[in-house]
Parts: sequence; structure tokens; C-alpha cells
Amino acid sequence: MEVEFRLTREDYLEFFRYYAFQRMLISKLILIAFLCCSISISVKILCVGSTRHIVIYSFLVIFLTLSVLLFAVPYGRMRYGLKKAVLKNALFYTSQKVTLGDDGVHSLLSDGDVAVRRYDSISLVGMNKKCIYYLLPHLGIFIIPVRSFSTINDATNFYGELKGACWRSGGLKNEYSSSNRNQENIRSQASGSKKLYSWWPSLFIPGVGAIAGYIFIVRGLSEFKDKKLVLLGCGGIVVTVIFFSTVGHFERDKKNDAHRYDRMVYSALNSTVKELEFYHEQNGRYPDNLQMLKPGYRLSAFVDDYSYNKETHYNDIFHYQNLGNKYTLFSVGPDSLANTKDDIYPNLKINDTSKCGLVINRVSKQ
Repeated sequence: MEVEFRLTREDYLEFFRYYAFQRMLISKLILIAFLCCSISISVKILCVGSTRHIVIYSFLVIFLTLSVLLFAVPYGRMRYGLKKAVLKNALFYTSQKVTLGDDGVHSLLSDGDVAVRRYDSISLVGMNKKCIYYLLPHLGIFIIPVRSFSTINDATNFYGELKGACWRSGGLKNEYSSSNRNQENIRSQASGSKKLYSWWPSLFIPGVGAIAGYIFIVRGLSEFKDKKLVLLGCGGIVVTVIFFSTVGHFERDKKNDAHRYDRMVYSALNSTVKELEFYHEQNGRYPDNLQMLKPGYRLSAFVDDYSYNKETHYNDIFHYQNLGNKYTLFSVGPDSLANTKDDIYPNLKINDTSKCGLVINRVSKQ
């Protein structure tokens, strides 16, 4: 069976659009969604504040990035390859006659050259509404436009004969049994998968491991049919998820501890203000120091949980200063340094501020 045709630039572009944007579309979208959800969940765990906006933003960024890498980049590469091929070969768009021979696909070009592509070296045969295509690992993809046939049935029969001939001769590595595999294809496949295996350290880099894992899964399923590559890819994604989940857990615990300390400090400061105001009502003045509030007792009620004295190895008490009719009272805050922008002051609500001697001198945050 033979067919004669002349390929045009639009024939190639039509196939490139199909191959990049339509072929294995569902599988690609499922993998993109899986990876986006996995990383978004990690981001949500990692970022405690404003998680809704951060998760939506990260999901969109990851989705768009992967979509570009998986769809736009392959399309651009194929178009660039076509441009290089045309510049290299002036007769690239020449007419040709393709015949299905006993040993392979015979292509007779208009300049008289004959190219034979053996059936057992063809690794992929496919057909869509516009063309029939077949792949040779070392030479690339060859297409035959459906419009070159008299009817769609002729095109379908040609496709069936080509695929059957490849299968019988030991081609189509995706469909024939391992006992009939062509040795050259096996070596090529093993070489490609070996190169991909050499990138396994990237799977253990958080974030990068998710992208590398995605590539391992896609190529392991579609190109090499290698379960180990798929498992490694899943492992890379899991490493990223576990890392960000663990970091998020520590960050969440750290923030929870900070909130807990804040609540304890605020409660102690507010209680101290009440003690100071009660002392003022009883004595007509404020105490010179906090120990005067509870003479003879330990000052555990006034301990600043954020402070730490390296000499005594104990926490210091709140910073208090008698200003006569006024006073200052504050905690050193998370940095354990007094008179800095993170100092914590009482947040007690006082109805009549004129009767309260508390003075708050916050350090400027600028």
C-alpha cells in the first residue's frame, strides 16, 4: 500500500499543536492537579497566616508554570526544531511517496533518494483527524497527512497495516511482548532511562524534588514504561510534601508558643497593674519596686517569661519604674531586650484613665 503527498509547514504545525496540547491531555492534567494540590497543601501547612490567599496564589503559579513547561515549551521546541530542519535541508517540504514494504516504510523523495525505516525500529504509531504519525527514537517523528488519502477508510487501513507490520516485526515497544523486543530499541531505552536515573539526587531537594518527581513520573509512564522511575518520582513529591509539612509544623508550634507566651505575659502585666493601682489607693503613692507589692514573698507573679538573666540563669521580673504619680511597666518581648520595638505593655482596659498612673512609652518602629 502506498500514498503520495507533499507536506507543508501548516501540516507540521497542526501536528505539533496536537502532540503538545492534545495528546495524553487527561493524564497531564491529572498529574498537574495532583502536584498543584500536594504543594498547595504544603504551603497551607507552612504559612499559618493569610493561608487562603497564599494557597490560591501558589496553586495558580504552580499550575501556570507546569502548564507552560508541559504544553508551551514542547510546542516551542518542536517549532524551533522545524525551523532548524528547514534551514538545514532546502528540500524539506519536497513531495514524497511512501510505501509499506516487507522490511519497513519506504519513502521515495522527489530528488530520487529512498529512505527505508525498518518496522522493528519504530517505537510509536498513532493517528488523529489530521495525520498518521510514527516515531523512530533516533530520527524523530514522521507524519503522513490524512488529506493525501482518497477516503478516511483508506487512511485508517494504512494506519492499521503500518501498526500491524511494526508489531509483527518486533517494533512498538509499548505493545509487543518482551521476548520480541528489538535489541537496539532496548539499548536506546536503557540509555535514556539511565541518564534520567542519574538525576535522582534532585528528588531530595524540597520543591525541586516535586518538579523532578513529576518529570520522572511522566517519562516513566509515557516514554520508558519503567515502574521504578514512577516510584522514584512519587518519592520526590512525597519528600517535598513531608519537608514543607514538617517545617510548617515547627513554624506553627513556634507561633503557637509565641501566642501562648504573649497571653501569659499580658495576663501577668494586667494583674500587676491592678496590684499597683490597689497599692496606690491604700498608700497614696506607687511602690518604689514590685517587691513592695508583696513583701516577704517570691516575685513569681511578676516574672517576665521573655527575659533571661545569664548570670543568675533565671527569668527577670517586669521592667518597672516609679515616676512619682506615674509609672512605667513592660515586658522585654521576644528579643529579651528592654526599650526595643517589640516590648510588650499591659493591654488592660481602664474606664477612668485619669486615675491610672500607667505611662506607655513605646519605642518607634521606624
